[in-house]
Amino acid sequence: MKIRRLPLLPVASLAVGLCLVPFAGRGADLKPEESAFFEAKVRPLLVKHCYECHSRDAEKIKGGLVLDTREGWMAGGDSGEVIEPGKPEKSLLVETIHHG
Repeated sequence: MKIRRLPLLPVASLAVGLCLVPFAGRGADLKPEESAFFEAKVRPLLVKHCYECHSRDAEKIKGGLVLDTREGWMAGGDSGEVIEPGKPEKSLLVETIHHG
């Protein structure tokens, strides 16, 4: 797996966004500002750095990890769970990106 090292601000945005992932796709559960934050700050990072290999549209999904659906986030990948909802500091995904 090729890990792309990201600057701290995008990683921090992703970490905060991970708090919202369990609710992604269920807009009624998100406050408007939470949904706006996710769409403005987090989803663009995922599109730019992750979806090429980790989306339903990827030619080959790497590591069994799909990041463009709520179900994919919750299921994790071949290495197991990648997020702990509401606890981004314990997220394997954030740790992997940050220490990549």
